[in-house]
Amino acid sequence: MVKSMTNLLEQHKLNKRIFDIHSPDDISEFQYFLENNRWKNTCPFHVRWPHLNVVDMIKDEIIHEFVNTHKKVETKYNFEALESAMR
Repeated sequence: MVKSMTNLLEQHKLNKRIFDIHSPDDISEFQYFLENNRWKNTCPFHVRWPHLNVVDMIKDEIIHEFVNTHKKVETKYNFEALESAMR
């Protein structure tokens, strides 16, 4: 039985998932992409608005996660004395 192009595209869409920055599998998949400039099979993730491609979307999510984590660490300590000494 020959599958139509529409059916193949629909099946391809169904196999994609949302990237989860806290998932070791998703991070591993992206790491493989960064090291090899290609996905293991096809890109397994949906692109979400406002991004135009999956790679930039994932980079943006990693940056946001890092900044939010760093911000939480920074607010844990009082840097006011250090900042005033630097002025």
